[in-house]
Amino acid sequence: MKPTHKSPVIAVAQIRYFDTAKKNNIAKIERYIGRAGRAGADIICFPESCIHRGDFLQLNHALVRAICLACEKNNIWAIVTDDFKIKGISYTMSILIDRKGKIKGSYRKINLYGDSEEVTPGKKTFVFKTDFAKIGIAICWDMAFPDLFMKI
Repeated sequence: MKPTHKSPVIAVAQIRYFDTAKKNNIAKIERYIGRAGRAGADIICFPESCIHRGDFLQLNHALVRAICLACEKNNIWAIVTDDFKIKGISYTMSILIDRKGKIKGSYRKINLYGDSEEVTPGKKTFVFKTDFAKIGIAICWDMAFPDLFMKI
């Protein structure tokens, strides 16, 4: 469903990754998605390395599917970032999930700083069309390179 307001409402969940003894933050992510959805937010953005503590995730991982379901249940977009492995290559990557729980795009961190030596830098920036605005995604150290976004 398309939002009826003119200005997008953006929620930010600045959760800390290491504040729990659990291997993942899925319950906390689902809780924040629900709160943002009830508050009428169009999108909720989570910080880098927020999903899982451990190995690189696949896009079809059960934790990612749970986040997609939470977006669908709460009629909200989300950006979540963690370490993913795509076709055998490791990236620090954000995924954009729509209100229907579908992954609509991804962005691979270009400027690595403090990332695992296994991580490969991304190469492209993107603009994504949502039902509330056109948006771009940046991850952490990428913000220190504003020229990167002038290429879009």
